[in-house]
Amino acid sequence: NGYPRDVTDHDFIAFRNESYAIATKTQVLQQIPVVKIPNYAFRNNGNLQFEDVTKTWGMDVPSFSNGAAYADLDNDGTMDMIINNIDDEPFLYKNNSRKNDAGNNHYLQIQFKGSQQNKDGIGAWADIYYDHGKHQVYENTPFRGYLSTIQNIAHFGLGKINTVDSVVIKWQDGKQQTLTNIKADQTLKVDIANANKPFIFNAGGINTQSLFTEVTRDLGINYKHNDVDFADFNVQKLIPHKLSEYAPAIAVGDVDGNGFDDMVVGGTVKYPAQLFLQQANGKFIQRNLLASAANLTDKYKDEGLLLFDADGDGDLDLYAASGGYEDAPGSKSY
Repeated sequence: NGYPRDVTDHDFIAFRNESYAIATKTQVLQQIPVVKIPNYAFRNNGNLQFEDVTKTWGMDVPSFSNGAAYADLDNDGTMDMIINNIDDEPFLYKNNSRKNDAGNNHYLQIQFKGSQQNKDGIGAWADIYYDHGKHQVYENTPFRGYLSTIQNIAHFGLGKINTVDSVVIKWQDGKQQTLTNIKADQTLKVDIANANKPFIFNAGGINTQSLFTEVTRDLGINYKHNDVDFADFNVQKLIPHKLSEYAPAIAVGDVDGNGFDDMVVGGTVKYPAQLFLQQANGKFIQRNLLASAANLTDKYKDEGLLLFDADGDGDLDLYAASGGYEDAPGSKSY
């Protein structure tokens, strides 16, 4: 994160407050301990299984690394790596995989030539198909965060396979091209000028076998939860998440006795609780739970609701528990 020294060391903070009288901040800063830690490398073994190969790949050197990029620096068909270090020389790692076992480390690289306005073909999409159904995808976007990039050449590792069945390139202008029987271990150059088959680049998939249909608005439920934004972390900085956003509470039951389940959605400060009454046609009528809601919602946040027959008279009563995090402990709002 750009801080090579442990500036959160509380023992040092106490020492610092006492020492400023006899030493400058620069002198004191030099006394903070330096703690370098190694980077990590994981090999993708397929099927979402990853193996820690940090030591095997020689990347277990303690450092203050804050950036990395990879590229085929020596044009041997393998991806080398550069790691930037704070106040230190960068690491340069040469990839020896093809040198050690070229027969099991075939590759294919693709270099894109786009239009006059997009010479590197940024945004192009490459699909390769090989080895009886295997498929790899690459989107030509070499940028990796602020002031960071990799080489603008697609790299595919093929293992033991030395021929790619087909390569499909989809360009941002809505054209695509297909190349077949491509030999491995080369840099394939593709040009947008040779693409002549139209396609829809961002066509959305349509699942005709879906089990569910969105019917919320059709049923008359046009509800969007609102709450007053509160900065919980200004009160307790170490809580794992905001405690003021547990609402809304919801309770379901036949409130009006017509044989259909209704729904009560709890209110928050300034936003009253809502009642959804279900009709015989399955649609809901929405209204404020209480006619005098404005007198109550300025004070309470409903964080728990329960519909039950409290007095045994045959209809449902509502129990509401108020909560939140905005007020001090012991507040009447809870």
